[in-house]
Amino acid sequence: MDKLTGNPKAGDTLLYAVPMCAPYSMINTHKFKAKILPGTLKRGRARKLCHEIFSTVAKGNEVEQALLRAIPDDQGLEVLPKGCQVLAAGLNKIKQNKKKNKKANKKKD
Repeated sequence: MDKLTGNPKAGDTLLYAVPMCAPYSMINTHKFKAKILPGTLKRGRARKLCHEIFSTVAKGNEVEQALLRAIPDDQGLEVLPKGCQVLAAGLNKIKQNKKKNKKANKKKD
């Protein structure tokens, strides 16, 4: 357990990404984190949203992105409650980019 870290350094060799759910105060220093609150979002959509948030955090680091993609869907779903809401830094930018992409796709059609 001494080999697990929530904030890898530049020289660290990364082998796995492990999804987990913990009190936010305990993972406040982790690189990849999202706050999960009670809400109406389904687990599958919340997992996709968390994956998008973490992908933007890992932008430019191919190893981290590959490890995030390697997490099986069922492991990502196991840690999330049934009805939830996802909050994280940069979430508004992701939502705005989705809206812009939808509008641009509609104009092309």
